Amino acid sequence: AHRTYEATPVRDLGNMASAILVLVFGESDQGMNPASADPWVTNSAAPPALCLKCSCSLFPVPYFIGVLLMSSRALIASVIALTSAGYATADVSSIFYTVDAAAWTAYSTNAGASISTENFSTVSNGFYGSGIAGSISGISWTANAIGGVTASTGLVSTSNGSTTLSFAFAPGVNGIAGNIYGTDAKWVAVPAVITVTLSDSTTYVGFSNGPSDFIGFYSTASTISSLSIAVAGTGVTYATVDNLYFASVPAPGAVALIGLAGVVARRRERRA
Repeated sequence: AHRTYEATPVRDLGNMASAILVLVFGESDQGMNPASADPWVTNSAAPPALCLKCSCSLFPVPYFIGVLLMSSRALIASVIALTSAGYATADVSSIFYTVDAAAWTAYSTNAGASISTENFSTVSNGFYGSGIAGSISGISWTANAIGGVTASTGLVSTSNGSTTLSFAFAPGVNGIAGNIYGTDAKWVAVPAVITVTLSDSTTYVGFSNGPSDFIGFYSTASTISSLSIAVAGTGVTYATVDNLYFASVPAPGAVALIGLAGVVARRRERRA
């Protein structure tokens, strides 16, 4: 397996302008809450890990988007501190999101969804110029990126640095989550700001250190049919996914058939 290296070599932080990071600044209708793990969510008494179902009403004033081109370790550290909890924009009123895997699992199962895990273990190592396709529990997925996709020991990543990794799902799912982070050309995890965009344009921005970091979404409206990932680090950084988790609620017809099958089985037991 190999990656396509960019023409510009990676240099020391002190010699390059690194990490284009996007910050979204807003003001809550109740003001900032310094004690909260997520200062953008202040209208709930629940623990921070469970406080991530947001509404656009949290941003009564237009929010400002600033793009920082940075070469200072101190500045990058400041941004890391600000983005560690993450935040979302766009149609977040119908999207529950959290960086807590247990909270996402609990929310999804309480909504009646079953969860399937794609760990990419059946994907052979190597370069895929036309992308990768797979399926799990009746859900078909594809992974694509400009310049191709590379797989290595259960990881899926872009082959070119600083490009977007895109997944599509059929049928759409009610919830999607993953271990999403940035790697360097040698597959070593590197600190990075990740931007995840869903099919309804909901966009999440947060910080990730490596494969143990998690981000999950659950839609209370339309199903989620795609997910794209962009990363920004201190050098050439590759968007990488370790696992994907799908949450799907069975269609009403399927539930009815399951119930009917149970009734038939009980009748057979009685006759026996």
